Amino acid sequence: MGHVPKMCGLLSVTSSFPVVAVTLMALLSCCYVVLIGFVDLETWMIFATNVNLPFVALSAFSLIYMRINKPEIQRPLKLPLIVPTIFAGMCTILFITPIFTLLLDVTNGIKDNKRVQKYVGFLAGPALLGLTGIPIYRILIRGDKSHRCIRLVHDKLTLLAQKVFVALPEGALMKNKRHSR
Repeated sequence: MGHVPKMCGLLSVTSSFPVVAVTLMALLSCCYVVLIGFVDLETWMIFATNVNLPFVALSAFSLIYMRINKPEIQRPLKLPLIVPTIFAGMCTILFITPIFTLLLDVTNGIKDNKRVQKYVGFLAGPALLGLTGIPIYRILIRGDKSHRCIRLVHDKLTLLAQKVFVALPEGALMKNKRHSR
């Protein structure tokens, strides 16, 4: 099946738009905006860059992988392979450059201890954020039997999201549209 919780894969019945996933992203973005009030703008930009770029680069690399290994899959936008390759390379460069800058600062002697601490803290952010997905995947996607109460809450939240946003999973939505014709 999928690699995200069921709730994130729901599509609006009227527009086939992933309204639940976009709403969750908007709520997370609002939480991030609230955090800006507690830190300066430069710190926020470093954090946002170091959290977003690795995942964007991984998405671009997975697109390249799928284009090479499964070229028969239908894609909505047909671009030459060089375009995602350049994009993935640029994202990787933008993410790795601060790491090398930090390593140079450390090896040349720490001149600005606060700056180094800030970079180290925010470079650990993407790794920790990525690692939080492991228990979610094991509990909600793979379906470990020992966490039934969490799965029950997830199923009830998914049902609530279906009712509130008038949304269905993609497969059910396609069947529903075929029957309505």
